[in-house]
Amino acid sequence: MISGPTAAALVEWRESVAAIYRDVRETHDADPEVAWLRFREQRDRLYKRHPCSALTDEEKRSFAGFAYHEYDPNSCIVGEIDYAVAEFSLDIEVSEGTLHCRRIGVARFSHARQTASLDLFWLDTMAVDFGCLSATKRTGRRLIAAAAISMIRRKAQT
Repeated sequence: MISGPTAAALVEWRESVAAIYRDVRETHDADPEVAWLRFREQRDRLYKRHPCSALTDEEKRSFAGFAYHEYDPNSCIVGEIDYAVAEFSLDIEVSEGTLHCRRIGVARFSHARQTASLDLFWLDTMAVDFGCLSATKRTGRRLIAAAAISMIRRKAQT
């Protein structure tokens, strides 16, 4: 069980990641390349300065940012999240114990004229931080995708 300053730092890490992806979703339509550049800057800054970063203190001192591919508008994926799906649970054994998660949605998107989907999971307990995809808010809960895609625009809920 994580508690005290470590738990507070982990919450702040997750909120920071959520804010970075929220900024991408809110600014992408106006200028996708600028949103991408800002994402890179914010993500690099978070990894360089945050105590929950996977980088060691020594690595942080010399960290100048991750190596990214050049911007390619064809690699930008925009989709919608469908929350009207059947939930199911998974228990995944990790080094820190059991990670309990539930499917709570599906991201649907197209790329290169192919339709694809990505299951989204709510992590019921989390002893480690998986830097998967963004967290987005839905009824006060944080959602984390099981794999990374460039961008997902949240489907308007009715």
